Amino acid sequence: MIEAQRQLGSVLLQDAAETDFINYILEGVSKERRGKKQHIIILNINTEENSLEIEMKRIGEQTAEKYCWIGTADGAASLQWYFTSNKPDYLLSQTLPTFINLLSEDSNLYNEIKNAFDSSYYDLGPQKGMKKRYRYVLNLEKLGIPDFKMEKVVAANNGDVKKVLRAAVKALIEYVKEKTGLGTPEISLWNLKINNIVVVKEKEYIKAVIEEKIDKLYAGKKGICSLCNQEKEVTDNTTRFEFKYYMTDKLGFSAGLSGDFHKNMVLCKECYQQVLAGESFIKKRLGFNIGGFRVYLMPSFIFTPDARFVDRKLARLIKDSLVNINSLVSIENTFQLHSRHEQGSSYILNLLFYEKNQAEFKILKLIKDVPPSRFIFLVKQSDDIKRLFDKYVGESGLWAIDFNRIYYMLPIRVSSGSPVEYRKILDLYDNILSAKPVNRNFLIEKFVKMARIHHQGNYGPFNINNPNNPLALVNGIIQNMALLKYLESLNLVEGGKEMNVADLVIASEMQDYIKDMSFSEEQSSLFLLGYLIGEVARKQKAILNKINFQGMSDTKVKRLTSEILEKLNQYDVYKFNRPVYAEMKRLFDKNYNDWNLSVQDNVFYILSGYAYQVRKLYLLSKNKESEGEDLDEK
Repeated sequence: MIEAQRQLGSVLLQDAAETDFINYILEGVSKERRGKKQHIIILNINTEENSLEIEMKRIGEQTAEKYCWIGTADGAASLQWYFTSNKPDYLLSQTLPTFINLLSEDSNLYNEIKNAFDSSYYDLGPQKGMKKRYRYVLNLEKLGIPDFKMEKVVAANNGDVKKVLRAAVKALIEYVKEKTGLGTPEISLWNLKINNIVVVKEKEYIKAVIEEKIDKLYAGKKGICSLCNQEKEVTDNTTRFEFKYYMTDKLGFSAGLSGDFHKNMVLCKECYQQVLAGESFIKKRLGFNIGGFRVYLMPSFIFTPDARFVDRKLARLIKDSLVNINSLVSIENTFQLHSRHEQGSSYILNLLFYEKNQAEFKILKLIKDVPPSRFIFLVKQSDDIKRLFDKYVGESGLWAIDFNRIYYMLPIRVSSGSPVEYRKILDLYDNILSAKPVNRNFLIEKFVKMARIHHQGNYGPFNINNPNNPLALVNGIIQNMALLKYLESLNLVEGGKEMNVADLVIASEMQDYIKDMSFSEEQSSLFLLGYLIGEVARKQKAILNKINFQGMSDTKVKRLTSEILEKLNQYDVYKFNRPVYAEMKRLFDKNYNDWNLSVQDNVFYILSGYAYQVRKLYLLSKNKESEGEDLDEK
């Protein structure tokens, strides 16, 4: 995984100037948050007029780059001196006095910053410990903020530097709201300019950032870089990487319990920058969701592509988030079109499923080395399955199989929207992408559980949303059948022992459906039983209560075959269904003494017939409503 990041970073940084590296450590910022459009507030200290000028801009695609948003300084105890921040507190206190010490005194930028600091900051006097960083506070009174009297604020707070700063921040936020109409829920970033100088664009500032992020890690210690295998200055500090390769904060994970991680992994400066650039690009451009899972897509290049293509075209294709596997088709086509090499694919893909909770990054699963041709094959099979089910149960996007839809077909428990029981469904994704066999029993068990959730309306703890649709159970079962056929077409699930449908004395379309579903005789008998339950359900919805959604033994199914006959006669529909009942009973009795299906299989295949019939009735009703025909008579 780290090698894929380094490789991507090396492509992005090839022929780049040293200062260009900063573009690959920029943080992302959302255009909208909780339904509110987001903004950046620019504070400009005008020393000539002793004023604080306020400007607001909407957050856009280029905001992070334009204002050099790189997050906060690393480490909880680090001084915060970045001129773009997510909190105005830093800009009002530590930013200028800290940054001054990083500049050469003979530079123009130093003179501008020093002048602004001397003329616009209030000295609260020497402090101890962590309070040293709050000694200086921007004097809002001197810069023309009305109703803010610095001496009164200091006195009211007994000179407590943190309380004084808090009061200054509150006054600034109120002033910004008065000038712009924006409250804090609509502000994501704050930027500080000095006499209209965009400090974050100055070369000295960029060099200081790179010094902070990279150069400080290297203190002349020589070693063999774990990635390029060259002897150079190296560091074992990987704490700035979000993707964790090993534990870096626990003594037990260091070599010989020494607290020294040099024997775990060390990186030279060039490789470190490449990994960081690759990680940043992946985080910003190649992240998407599959259902409730968060995923990063990591390409590994077999042949080195053009950096401009990777940065621009690949990013443009993926950045809008891939909600399903089908979206990857355009990526393959574009890579093939622009690849320097015409033979085969020039890259493979890795999918990293992860969970992030504040600063904790947890890898759920890494699916490695998936060739793009696999995605193309999956999409083709999905299209074939969709056409098959469109033919029998009406055209619908529901029958297309993609990873997003699979997530909602298989019930798993969730907490606060995040999956808890995730291992088996991620294993299923892995099996599909890596062409490994899938456990059929696991699928049937999940399908029946999904049906039970729809039937009982117990959606709360699961990843299946309440669709408020009377056909939710029906559509869900047909989707499950589509997934099963999809996996069979991929040769990941073994199909049933197909029966000879020519012997069935039923409607030809139903014959064809049974044949295309590859039903065995046992499965066909259950399918026909479910079809008859669907017929009765037109008159009595409660008939579904005859099905035990926990599972049904063959003995209980046999009892149900007798009960359904009574119901067909009771509602006077047996005369329309005599051939179906006869074939169902013949197949069931023929195989009863050598029954090969599980109690879960029994339920699923009964429901498959029920869903087929109810869906067909629904389509028929839609077609005939406008003609005013009596559906029951029909």
